[in-house]
Amino acid sequence: MKNKKTIKREYEDEIVESITCDICKITFDRKWGAGNFDVLETKISFGSGTLYPEGGYGETIEFDICPDCFVDTIAPFIEGFGSKRQVTDWNV
Repeated sequence: MKNKKTIKREYEDEIVESITCDICKITFDRKWGAGNFDVLETKISFGSGTLYPEGGYGETIEFDICPDCFVDTIAPFIEGFGSKRQVTDWNV
């Protein structure tokens, strides 16, 4: 039989308090202004490194860009190089 007891553990954890768009400099409260069930997500990143079965290492370059700046600034910039938007529907 395992005899259990409850212990109190104190620790510090780093959480995202707010997020500021790297382009327009507007600060949002933890996410891009969406409601509790809304999804607004932007991802612009590059990762490189080495991955072995027992572990690995690497680095990621990321930018925090709000959805408005992504749609109004970044997407047209990339499309200026001849790229076309790929829109994918999703459902869970």
